[in-house]
Amino acid sequence: MTIFDLNPASSYRNLKERIPIIKKNNRDFMNKLHKFKLPTEFWWAISGEYAIMSEHLCILSTKDPRLLYGLRTSNKEFPPLKMISSSIIRSFGRESIVEKNPINYKGNSLKNIEEILIDDESKNFPIDINKDPINETLPFISFTLFLNQLRLRKFKYLFLKIKNKFKKLSNNSDYNKDFLKEDHEVKNFDKILEIILPDYLNEYFPKWFVWVSEYIISSKYKWVTKFGYGRDIYQIILLAKSYEKFGDKNIQILSHGSNLSIQFWHMFRISLFPNLKLYSNPDALMLPKFEKAENLGDILFCPGQLPYVGDFFSIDHYRSFIDVYKTTVSLLSSAINDGLKIKIRYKNFDHISGFGGPLTIEECQLPIENEKFEDIYHKYKLIVSMPFGTISEKCYFNNVNCLTYNYPFYLTNKKSYLKTNSYTGVFGDSDKFLNELKKKLKV
Repeated sequence: MTIFDLNPASSYRNLKERIPIIKKNNRDFMNKLHKFKLPTEFWWAISGEYAIMSEHLCILSTKDPRLLYGLRTSNKEFPPLKMISSSIIRSFGRESIVEKNPINYKGNSLKNIEEILIDDESKNFPIDINKDPINETLPFISFTLFLNQLRLRKFKYLFLKIKNKFKKLSNNSDYNKDFLKEDHEVKNFDKILEIILPDYLNEYFPKWFVWVSEYIISSKYKWVTKFGYGRDIYQIILLAKSYEKFGDKNIQILSHGSNLSIQFWHMFRISLFPNLKLYSNPDALMLPKFEKAENLGDILFCPGQLPYVGDFFSIDHYRSFIDVYKTTVSLLSSAINDGLKIKIRYKNFDHISGFGGPLTIEECQLPIENEKFEDIYHKYKLIVSMPFGTISEKCYFNNVNCLTYNYPFYLTNKKSYLKTNSYTGVFGDSDKFLNELKKKLKV
């Protein structure tokens, strides 16, 4: 499948070079969509991340036009990267039926790990953890929460439902016709962006609040925030208006989760804040303290999810990772048969529904831990996590006994990767990781 043949580092660099063009296209599209004449920087702060995704999909579709069809016929999902990944996976599923070898798997790519380790954004990825707590500061948060509680969206939903009902009755055209045959780059960008744009930025966008924000935003209001992550649309508009007026002077960005891989999230925010420092936030890493538990379990296994494949993902490296994953599962399964108390805990966030859960048949035999990690980590003698992520970083930060296989399959900041490999219990070498696991299991 040609989508998986692309080099993640080259894809990232080519996309980054196109950001000035993407900004212009995003501004033109959003102004047309919402009948405004607002400047580039306002709309970039609002929808720039999704515009980058749209441009990436335009590039991918030149390699495989079927991607456009799959995207056009997909159900709306959030986050949009999940929707994109689902579409690509379905395309791969179809190709698996049609083609004998849908992916040209190159075999063990351990020797090629340098292909996905880059230094391009090293200044934005400090390798030290900031030990000082940083709290979010959100001006007007009481006001925006109140607006959310008014549920104005429900009234808009009823209006749109009636409007769309009449539209369907009067329009019997083939919805794929003009989409699949389109070869104009900007028009494809517009159509893709409209598909993946979250509804709160599309049909439910509160245009009236843009006018309000113009009058209430001044230089005295300062944000410390994840910039849009988990925030309501009213906060997003206020942030965008502040950015339009004052640039990055009044906004400090907090990182979310572990900072190793480089994804759309990072490209977008670095384009907004070139001097951004993505320190791991100690408040997000701190685990609750408990007295020593009795009747400890032996091992809690915390695997990652099925990866989102819509951005700078390497399937060759993932296949190498999954080989070690399968061996790990086999060792844990055998240890259970030998009497060890082992459970597996999957990520269960709503936004990864369909991407969490078992990756292999054998792991279905492992008992599942359903409680939150933060509530039960102290009830196990050892945490085993792969790949390195937020769980591993929390364990390291809180001196929790943890064993991690750190092998990336996304584009990754090189210095951060090498730094995490120096942590106690973290292994970048598969043989060393598996040998250490065997020692813990006494195999």
